[in-house]
Amino acid sequence: MLNGDSSHASGYDIPLTGAADIPVTTTADEPDPGQMITLYRGVSSKIFHNDNSQYINAHFGIAIPKEYYQVSSLFGPHNDMEAHAGGDNLSIWTSWTTSKETARDFATGVAFGPAVPGIIMSKSFKIGVANPNPFNLGEAEWLVPGVVYGAKVEYVRPRPGQ
Repeated sequence: MLNGDSSHASGYDIPLTGAADIPVTTTADEPDPGQMITLYRGVSSKIFHNDNSQYINAHFGIAIPKEYYQVSSLFGPHNDMEAHAGGDNLSIWTSWTTSKETARDFATGVAFGPAVPGIIMSKSFKIGVANPNPFNLGEAEWLVPGVVYGAKVEYVRPRPGQ
């Protein structure tokens, strides 16, 4: 095991006696590791497309793009942010928001009709992995490609009067 002291290697009698500088390689387009953003995703208990697997997965902190469920799709998922914002969410993206209140509206179904219980998922993402959707500013929507694991889960009920 390499632990900074090479004197243990046979035939190598020059121990490391000071700090060794090891360069870190980054690229210009790679965001700084400190550039993180916490996003929220609301999933309603009444979400039924072909089944309620999105809600079931949300219990485990998992978000899967809707198109990934469409295994018989002829063309596969698209990556068009504008089309996604326009309602064609058979894409590579899952929708998240910077607003916990917006996520709550989606979780409780208020965004669609009568209120029901739901789940708010939250997770911190590197900026660049999560991308703001310039075509849907009203919801402060950010799009995250692929399957998301490990989100925190918060169960929410409708507010009184909803």
